[in-house]
Amino acid sequence: MRNVRILILIVLLIHTVTTLKAQDPTFSQFYANRSYLNPAFQGMQKGFFFTFSERDQWLKIPRPYRTTSASVEISPCYLPIAIGFSLYSNREGEGLYKSKGFSFTYSQVFVTSEKSNLHFGMRTGYTDRRINWLGLHFSDEIDPIYGFTQATGAIPVYDIINVFDMDFGSVFRFKTPSKYRKTYMKHSVGISYNHAFEPIQSLYGTESVLPRRLTIHAGSQIPFGTSGTFSYRNKESNKYWFVPNVKIERQWADTLATSQLYSWGFYIQTPMSVYGGLMVQHNNLFFRGDDGGLNASSLILLAGVTAYVLDAPVTIGVSYDTHPLGLSTGVSGGSLEFSLRFMIEDAKAICNPNAKTRRWYKKSGRYIMDCNNFF
Repeated sequence: MRNVRILILIVLLIHTVTTLKAQDPTFSQFYANRSYLNPAFQGMQKGFFFTFSERDQWLKIPRPYRTTSASVEISPCYLPIAIGFSLYSNREGEGLYKSKGFSFTYSQVFVTSEKSNLHFGMRTGYTDRRINWLGLHFSDEIDPIYGFTQATGAIPVYDIINVFDMDFGSVFRFKTPSKYRKTYMKHSVGISYNHAFEPIQSLYGTESVLPRRLTIHAGSQIPFGTSGTFSYRNKESNKYWFVPNVKIERQWADTLATSQLYSWGFYIQTPMSVYGGLMVQHNNLFFRGDDGGLNASSLILLAGVTAYVLDAPVTIGVSYDTHPLGLSTGVSGGSLEFSLRFMIEDAKAICNPNAKTRRWYKKSGRYIMDCNNFF
């Protein structure tokens, strides 16, 4: 009986996806997948930068919802630009509804002062959405006594639909003095605008579009303690950092249906290349639904470590979402997310010391702020 209930739930969710305006996946470790959060975040570090993220949602459902993304960024050392390529896939309803695609990103940095940068980014991409109609069951197939025995009146329309999309974003980064000499507090404030042209995404022959999404995010890195030097990389490597973050997402469907998500919390970076923290996600700042009752929320535990492999930093992160309110973790199983970041700094292949653009670097490039892992 439990398996039947789960099957009916999945069927209803898939039917909703094919007829209504769907919402975008959201990563709990949004700081680890910066280019997905905002295309202007691309190119924060010079050289090659690789990111991989995978999220499994509602682990107690057979074959849980799985979202995977991977991206490669290239930022020449003597140019204020960066280009990137990303792959994306999403699986829902035991794999009956799938989407996969790729995108290209371009970003540019403007040095506004010695202690501030302004970044702009643009992303354009293609997504392939498809559904296995033969694996679906609809409510008119259910006989009250014998179960799924009747024919359905639902008429499949499209098995595959192609979606072309475009996103824009900007980030302002700046640093302010701290109590530690030559070590600054670093701050970031950004906004991104996704699905600018609202492409049609329906597989059921309707004019359903992918609704626009607006994301506002901010974060800081604040040094609060020192320890022995654990890395020769820079003078900031012996600091403890307090890193608060906030993200607000709003995605429109129509005047009566919108999706909003608030995320806030913090994590701690240590000189031992280990970090950990706590985040909260909820669709209302006061943890209450439209009917005034307590609504579902996520309490996110996260941790990670950075190691050097052949002189290149590799950061591995993991997070787990629990649900203390609404849909409990005991029912859903929570959500598990994994992230991997790999960077080759100042790669010789794109950092020609004799390039003419080095003149620009000497004048203003030295004022491009490093991101110290998170910003």
